[in-house]
Amino acid sequence: MTTTEPTYQREAVQLGGHSRRRGLLAGRNMFEIAGCVAGVLVAFIAVVGTGGLSGLLTAVVVLLISWLMFTPSRLLRGSSPAARIAHEMRWRRRVRRGLTTFVPGQPAVRPKTAPGKPVKPTSTQRDVPDAVGTFYASTTRVLSSGDEVLVLRHENPGQLTFSTVVIEVTPATHGLVSAMTEDMAYVNWGRFKAALADDTSYVRGLQQIARVQPVSLTAHEEWLKERVPVDTPEILIESYRGLLNEMNFRSESHRTAVVLRIPHTTRWDLFVREQYPEEGSNGHALAAVAEAQRVLQQAEASGLGRCRLMGEQDVAKAIRSCLDAHYSWDDPRPAILQNCWAAWETSRRHLTVHGLRNDWYLRTATLRGADLPNHSVAITWLRPLLAGVWPAVIRTISITEEITPAGSARSAARAAATEDASAARNQQSVNDGSALVQASASQQLLADLRPGSGHHRDGWALHVTVAAESPQQLRTACQQLDSVASNMLGAKWTWADGTHDTAIVATLPLGRGLRTRARKIVGQ
Repeated sequence: MTTTEPTYQREAVQLGGHSRRRGLLAGRNMFEIAGCVAGVLVAFIAVVGTGGLSGLLTAVVVLLISWLMFTPSRLLRGSSPAARIAHEMRWRRRVRRGLTTFVPGQPAVRPKTAPGKPVKPTSTQRDVPDAVGTFYASTTRVLSSGDEVLVLRHENPGQLTFSTVVIEVTPATHGLVSAMTEDMAYVNWGRFKAALADDTSYVRGLQQIARVQPVSLTAHEEWLKERVPVDTPEILIESYRGLLNEMNFRSESHRTAVVLRIPHTTRWDLFVREQYPEEGSNGHALAAVAEAQRVLQQAEASGLGRCRLMGEQDVAKAIRSCLDAHYSWDDPRPAILQNCWAAWETSRRHLTVHGLRNDWYLRTATLRGADLPNHSVAITWLRPLLAGVWPAVIRTISITEEITPAGSARSAARAAATEDASAARNQQSVNDGSALVQASASQQLLADLRPGSGHHRDGWALHVTVAAESPQQLRTACQQLDSVASNMLGAKWTWADGTHDTAIVATLPLGRGLRTRARKIVGQ
């Protein structure tokens, strides 16, 4: 009698396929929408004010120009001509004002000042980079363990105030595991996020940070010099050095953190007022720590591994390590939020960070929705980015997510599926097939959100920052990342050239990197 080992079918998810715009203004940012609206108003004024054939022709020309200038194009990587022009003007203005250079504790100054003239600052004193925005830090001690937990309250104009708490996660699985065991870790992570979409949860945003650095071999090299006897055969020493070189080629150190983002909605404010009526502004920090403790227990119960809440020194060391790769994630040298930032200069192609011992050159990239595969992918889709880059590259991977309960997401998914199905039916001529692909993806999303499925909507953005010690090494590292994206992920990076000093904030443990839909009056 013969037996065959049962085959295991990997779980798959639909990420891409939504490459077409819906509606007249969909797919445009606020600047492009404002341009289109302004064009319509100018055309209306031309028709009403001038009248006649000349007014009508003027309105047509204005509408045509505004439509062409403010419509995103695939040739411009999803940007419009007007947005590209505005981006270039903003870049030149920031360079003239010295805003592309950051020195902690110093204001920005104009880089080109005539000799003998006083240097005029173009900004106030900057303790943190401008892109980080305004935040207020508070430290709360957990009574059960005595550990201190850092809570950051982020307040920026035009954005809903939110608090963040950082959890460090040590994964439960290590080494070689079966495909089923590997998939279970991802399934557990999905179930954990689904639990956060419950009405009892106040966490509506997550940021996963994975910091990957080559393993330091300094201790091994020192041991080779100090402990190995002089009369040791040279072939053994060369063999050990060859092993070290192989380790340096493939070995990496991985650290993982999860940032909990709690928007200050009306529901959250009422909860804080009810639970901590006498604490005042400190009540938000106490409530955030209590919510983080509840989420931490859920994470450990879901099988994500060992978790712990991070204090100010832990978060500051993580930020310092992400900027200056000379420091490890848990370097013993102390750090606080006031001194963890490094000075930097921004060029179009990269960010130059002036580290403790040497300069580091950083580039940040993101994945756009139009560049994702339009077919279902395995739930381990991103694993090559985490553990499939050789030679080892210093990188920080960040996935920022917004969790929307199924009840709120279902109506939007139903409207999108209806519009995409109608667009696919109305296409009579030969086309590129994108309408059918998007209609299929919308139907899959609607099916996933059906009542009783346990699924919820998860909007997300992925950013990766690469670091190297020279521009040549940085170019090689970026080519490796491009190769991983095209060959293993079936996607393509969009590098943040011209905005690397603002894009890098998305890969720091601050809960940034995604424009959320949270509103004050909505209890989500």
